[in-house]
Amino acid sequence: MKKSILPTTRPTNEDELFIISRKAYELAMNNQYEEALLICEWLIAEPFSYIEGLRSRAAVFSRRGDKEQAILDWESILATGVEDPGDMFSVVMLYLKFQRNIEAEMVCDKGIRVSLETDNHFHLSSLRMLKAKALLRQFRAKEALVELEQVPDDGFIYMYGRGVRTKADMIAQAHQIIEQRRN
Repeated sequence: MKKSILPTTRPTNEDELFIISRKAYELAMNNQYEEALLICEWLIAEPFSYIEGLRSRAAVFSRRGDKEQAILDWESILATGVEDPGDMFSVVMLYLKFQRNIEAEMVCDKGIRVSLETDNHFHLSSLRMLKAKALLRQFRAKEALVELEQVPDDGFIYMYGRGVRTKADMIAQAHQIIEQRRN
């Protein structure tokens, strides 16, 4: 690993932090994982950039295929008390990939609550759809339908390994589960 890849000065504001974390992401996109991780560790070492360093490292691990390590970093972020629905969205996507449906549901609940409390609707529909997916995997179709009622009719989400899932797709799946439970 080349230490020369590291910036010469620590970031002092969000713009500088973004530039450095973006560099780690670009390195990971070019399969230069060791260099990317070196930057992430450098960011993690300082209180100001600790959270962003964890976010960047989680992205690098995820890109490298080490999803379990990425989950640990996202969980570390949430354990600090950070209440960013984007962070919650990221860990839920990984939880669902590993069939960790109850954990996904719990984090979605928190993300939905935070989104509503802060009037931040950017991730709200996605978190509702992810929660519905976690509920469907637990055969809790009626609860999933209640969640999906809150999603706009044109709602959709990309699911790892499944492609795009629309609200209509998920409603149909819920009704299928309900029907199978009747028989």
